[in-house]
Amino acid sequence: MKNPFLLNLIFSLIIFFFLINPQNVDAIWIKNSNNPIIPVGPSTSWDQKLVGSASIIYDGAIFKMWYEGNDGSQWRIGYATSSSGLNWVKNPSFVVD
Repeated sequence: MKNPFLLNLIFSLIIFFFLINPQNVDAIWIKNSNNPIIPVGPSTSWDQKLVGSASIIYDGAIFKMWYEGNDGSQWRIGYATSSSGLNWVKNPSFVVD
């Protein structure tokens, strides 16, 4: 895999799966129909070209994700939340420039 950011996102999601379902180490993996769960933004957004390197925490009520995004010239950090861990709502602007 040539994209280290995508690879990091995949590993983060694998770790996320086992943290949510530690008893399911031998679980059957089923591709989520919403893949990717955090897509690139629209053509004028700060994350229009690439997203990746997600870090996810669960605070007991909501999942919180910080991720890298790129508009073709600059990397920034974005933020998204989810009640299920599958359907994410992205903050419309980046949180770290």
